[in-house]
Amino acid sequence: MYIKDLFTLFLIFAVVLVLGLRFAEEGVYSTMGLDITPMTFNLKILPDGTYDFFILGRRFSLRQLLRVSDFYADRRKVDIRIAGLNISVPNMVRVYDPANFSHLRIYLDKKYCRMYN
Repeated sequence: MYIKDLFTLFLIFAVVLVLGLRFAEEGVYSTMGLDITPMTFNLKILPDGTYDFFILGRRFSLRQLLRVSDFYADRRKVDIRIAGLNISVPNMVRVYDPANFSHLRIYLDKKYCRMYN
C-alpha cells in the first residue's frame, strides 16, 4: 500500500517538474527573443501520422500505421474487406444509363424549339 502511494507521489512530482521546466524554458526563450521549441518536453504531431517527443533533449519518434479495411465502391456494388472477410453490398438506388432512355431526352428542356427562334 505504501509503495503505491510513494509511486503515485513520485509520478505527480515528475509531471509537475517537467511541466514547470517547460514553462520556464519557454519564458526564458521568449525573454531572449528566440523562436526555439523547448527541449525539456515537447510533443509534435506530424501530418504523416508520426508523433515526435522531445524529453530532456532526447528525441523519440512513434509511428503507427494501422490498416483496418479496404473499401471499393462501384456503380453496381460496394465491396468492403475487413480482416480477410469480404462483404459485398449491392447498391440501393438503381443507376440507369441515359443512352437507354432516348425517348426521355425531350423532357430535359422545358421550352419548345420554336421559342428559341
